[in-house]
Amino acid sequence: MNHLECEVSTCMHFDKNLCTLNKIMVEGPAAHDKEETCCMSFSEKMSSGQNAVGVPHDAKPQTGIDCKAENCTYNSSCKCTASNVKVANCHPNVSAKCDTHCATFAAG
Repeated sequence: MNHLECEVSTCMHFDKNLCTLNKIMVEGPAAHDKEETCCMSFSEKMSSGQNAVGVPHDAKPQTGIDCKAENCTYNSSCKCTASNVKVANCHPNVSAKCDTHCATFAAG
């Protein structure tokens, strides 16, 4: 498992810079830099600002990461091998998957 830090506070899975999901998916099959990746597991918080009812588990730093960024050094058979991974905002008002990116992406 990877140690995942997330700064996308508008995501329903966000909890104190961690993720409540057991596993996330990073997309960007043709990516050559981090801005061409995104967190496909992002779901915008409800209008009340609350997380979804029935979240899979309490947020923990260990989260599995499936990765479709074929050009990333850390991608091994669609699994992320980086020990520490950060999902970040592309800009301050994240409301869609394309507004996120894998800040750990390293072209390989």
